[in-house]
Amino acid sequence: MKPHVTFDVSSWTVIDQEGATIYARGRVAREEVLDDPAGAIEDLGGALVVVTDERVEIFQDRIRSYPVLYTTTGELVIGDDPHAIARHVPLRLAKDSVREFDAMGFVSGTDTLYEGLAQTLQGTRTTIDVATREVSVDDWGRFAFARERTNDTDEFEASFSAALDEVLGRLVDEAGSHQIVVPLSGGFDSRLLIAWFVSHDVRNVVTFTYGVKDSRESHISSRIAAAAGYPWHFVEYGTPEMIRRWHAPNRADFLRYCYGGVSLPHVQDWYALEVLIERGIIQRGDIVAPGHTIVGKMHDENLVTQANTSCGEIAKAIADKHYCLQGPYDPPEANERYRMKIADFLREMGFDGTGPSAQSAIVGYNMRERQAKYINNSMRGYEYYGLRWALPMLEKPLWDAWSTGSVRLTSNRTWYGTYVERLFRTCLGDRADDVPVYQPIQVDAEARNRLKTMLASVGLLNLANRAYSAWASLNDSLRLDMYITDDSRMRAAYDLMRGRQLLGFWTSAFTRGRWSEGGDVVLLDRL
Repeated sequence: MKPHVTFDVSSWTVIDQEGATIYARGRVAREEVLDDPAGAIEDLGGALVVVTDERVEIFQDRIRSYPVLYTTTGELVIGDDPHAIARHVPLRLAKDSVREFDAMGFVSGTDTLYEGLAQTLQGTRTTIDVATREVSVDDWGRFAFARERTNDTDEFEASFSAALDEVLGRLVDEAGSHQIVVPLSGGFDSRLLIAWFVSHDVRNVVTFTYGVKDSRESHISSRIAAAAGYPWHFVEYGTPEMIRRWHAPNRADFLRYCYGGVSLPHVQDWYALEVLIERGIIQRGDIVAPGHTIVGKMHDENLVTQANTSCGEIAKAIADKHYCLQGPYDPPEANERYRMKIADFLREMGFDGTGPSAQSAIVGYNMRERQAKYINNSMRGYEYYGLRWALPMLEKPLWDAWSTGSVRLTSNRTWYGTYVERLFRTCLGDRADDVPVYQPIQVDAEARNRLKTMLASVGLLNLANRAYSAWASLNDSLRLDMYITDDSRMRAAYDLMRGRQLLGFWTSAFTRGRWSEGGDVVLLDRL
């Protein structure tokens, strides 16, 4: 029986060749790359699905640009929308996956929210035998640091700069006469993009910021845009109109498009996009270029410098970092199934206990899971509004350049911050003097450390950290607390003090159909 392919052909290019039908999306969606689909996926990015009578091959790029789902139970169905797949096979929520989603904001590994429905992973080639339904995976693109790494700052900077020139030059070429739209936060990543555009005299750039009126982030962002000579637009958040739109009937369409059966929809900038489109500031065909980057994916840096790290230590560090949204209500040590999935990941990547291996494990897991499935998946929101997108600082040249840096250069953002600031000042000259880097906490590091030491000495540091975190979550500059839709503010404050995180309220409301009054998205058995 031939596979059912449920892709929306308005988004995917369909190419018929002798004996095969090819579905392509992204830069690989052209016939000349099909002689070497694996090489094209690695070099250009995108997704390819090759369907013949004997097998289905799914080529996924290193950032999982376009998610692909499949089911081999009952009928063989390939697609990217669980709702379309559910027209061919019944889909029921998987209890273990819902639990994991609630604690992480996505489902790890090849599991999805539904029983019998699988997802392909970043940097893989998945082959399905049509007759036997046997699945094999070539895991070619898992991130790992290079065996030979440089500790020479000048050498590393030259490599990083050359890669930056390549990926941003390609972005400018692809934009053509359309605008490059940069969400400005005032931090290092968007600051780097702006500096490069200024240094290369790129004029078709427009910037925007969103959040609470008169926030520090908006003030700094507006000054960056002014110093660079680019238009800057601000969209106020938390308004009655924004709340009305969030609960409007058509919000379910947006959430359905963005979640893909795997990920919590990324909702930070949907309202800004709607407003900017309505104002005529951005339009279909423009390219949104957020500052998502390969830099800064490391945590628990101490594990890289110690003599030997056990699998248990590295697994705990990964689990504590990612399986954390529900705090004490569902700690990672209580989920044996999830911990076994981390153990499988470490075994498959060949973790050997050394510092370099620990760094590759931590960054590799982050890139495969949270980065690919939650952060990169936020591009669905841009597509929903008819916009193109680019993630230049996650493309192959920068990915490869970053992997060659030593532990000293890549285990934190120190080198990167210095590099960005120097480039920013070189490009903007005296105009850069009045544009500080946005920092969420204004207290200087020395004073902050003194305060922490004092609080720790009297046993109050943990309580103070949680109290500040709770206050910040309920009073942040983006008004993200408006997405707490199924708990009172008092209950939310209590849970936040106990260690639950803001996204934990979102995930549980989403899987239970209470996040937006616009409709229930995930319970396909109710359709």
